[in-house]
Amino acid sequence: KSITLFAAMFAAMYTMAAVTITTSAKTFDKDGGAASVVVQGSGTWTATSDSSWIVIKQGTSGSGAGSCVYIVNANATADTRIGHLTIGGNTYTITQHGYTAAISPASASFNRNGGNGTISVTVDAGISWTAKSNNDWITVSPQSGISVGTVSYSVSPYDGVVSRVGSITIGGKTFTVNQTGADVALSPKQ
Repeated sequence: KSITLFAAMFAAMYTMAAVTITTSAKTFDKDGGAASVVVQGSGTWTATSDSSWIVIKQGTSGSGAGSCVYIVNANATADTRIGHLTIGGNTYTITQHGYTAAISPASASFNRNGGNGTISVTVDAGISWTAKSNNDWITVSPQSGISVGTVSYSVSPYDGVVSRVGSITIGGKTFTVNQTGADVALSPKQ
C-alpha cells in the first residue's frame, strides 16, 4: 500500500508541475514580426524552435509562469510555411504566408486515362515559389521557379471506379485535379 500511495503522490506532484500555454497558434503575413507565448503552471520548462526563421529572443527556459518572446523573419518567397515552438512539452504552431502568387487555371478534370497539363504562375519579380504534388498519382515539373513561370503536370491513368480529387500547391495556391473513375456496367439495370 505504501508503494501505491507513493506512486499516487508522485503522479500528483508531476501533474501539478505541468505547464500550459494560453494559445496554440499564430499566423503572420510575409513581413513577419514579434510575438510572445504566455506560459502558465509550475515546474521548469524550456522552449525550442524547429525552424531557422523563428528565433526565440527571450524565455528559452523558465520555472513556473513566464513567457517566450520570439521573432518571425520576413518570408521572401510566395510559399506559405509552417514552424513550431515546443514549450514545456506543448506545441505552438506558427504559420506564415508569403508573397501573393497567381495561378491559371485553378483546376482541371481528366477521365480515367489521365493526361498532362500546364499551369501559369505569376509572382512579383525576384520572388521564388515551389510546386508540390499532394498526391502520388500527380507529378509536377519544375518543382520551383522565380517570378513568372509555367508548371507542367501529369495525371496517371486510374483503374478505380469512384472519382478521385487531388491537388498541387504552387506558391501557396491550390490547383485542384479531378479524375473520373472507370465506367461500370451493372446488369440487370433497375
